[in-house]
Amino acid sequence: MNSLVTDPSQTLTTDLWFTLIKSAAMLCVVLGILLAVLFLIRRLFYQQSRNSGQGLIKMLATYSVAPKQRLLLLDVLGEKILVGITPQSIHRIATLQDAGEVEIPNPALTSGFFKEIFQSAFKKQTQNKPTAGPS
Repeated sequence: MNSLVTDPSQTLTTDLWFTLIKSAAMLCVVLGILLAVLFLIRRLFYQQSRNSGQGLIKMLATYSVAPKQRLLLLDVLGEKILVGITPQSIHRIATLQDAGEVEIPNPALTSGFFKEIFQSAFKKQTQNKPTAGPS
């Protein structure tokens, strides 16, 4: 018989393996590109948060009040400011001038930390307001 004629099932099996290996290689390339892009995004965008404690404004603590509402304790040039953040606005709740007034606790022990800060700031604001008496 003629040696040029090959078995069609053998050719089909070889083509199937070649297609399978080619598809797996392309999948690996696509996943590699995806992981590289995710790594670059993470490195570029989250680098800001690592450097946030080295500038003039430092974020000392944060507390989530509701899904889109937070309290932030900021240190701006040595002055501690308690800020409330909502999707619509940002409000200064209290300014704490005394540097020794707030001690930042261990993050594992911060269950009542903001409650204490808010109560102390509220007490100081009510103490500093002059009361209007009868004249």
